[in-house]
Amino acid sequence: MQRTSLIAAALLLVAACGSPRGAGDSGSPADPRGTGGPNDGSGPARDSGQPADASAPLGPVVEPVIVRWTDQFAEKAIVVAQEIRIEAPAGLIDHLAVRSDDSLFDRVVETTEDGLRMVWTPKVAGELIRGQLDNWSLTAFGRIVAIEKPWSEEVKVTALGEAFWQDVDGQEDRADRLEWRGELE
Repeated sequence: MQRTSLIAAALLLVAACGSPRGAGDSGSPADPRGTGGPNDGSGPARDSGQPADASAPLGPVVEPVIVRWTDQFAEKAIVVAQEIRIEAPAGLIDHLAVRSDDSLFDRVVETTEDGLRMVWTPKVAGELIRGQLDNWSLTAFGRIVAIEKPWSEEVKVTALGEAFWQDVDGQEDRADRLEWRGELE
């Protein structure tokens, strides 16, 4: 019996939602008072069913801020190391993504004299920290450190401890320390 009542209520709700606007009432969803009629400015705006006037001012126009960046990391490559450090100007967080799972990683974000400092470390020994800087895939065994320095004129990536880099063409480099710099354009 209760199930039949729920089905009937659901069908009634579907039928009401499918009714043309204004059928059975004098208002619209934009007119909760149900007063209907044209919008004379004395109450809430009503949907007249007409397209909005494209020439009407919408408010002040805010120009997008163009943040300078480098194309140094645009080609696909991988970096593997104990620690990976990224130092970059404002806009770093638009180019960097690091896997964040609170059950697997500790993440510290703090402001320092150098800028905004973000550090990811594993909670579980052996858990890899993975990230992406533009088209570079990053893997660290120990930690990833990213520092956003608003006054910086370059993006610098440093791989420390058994560092390995390889691009899609198979070129590779291995050393205890590898470093790449990209000048802002």
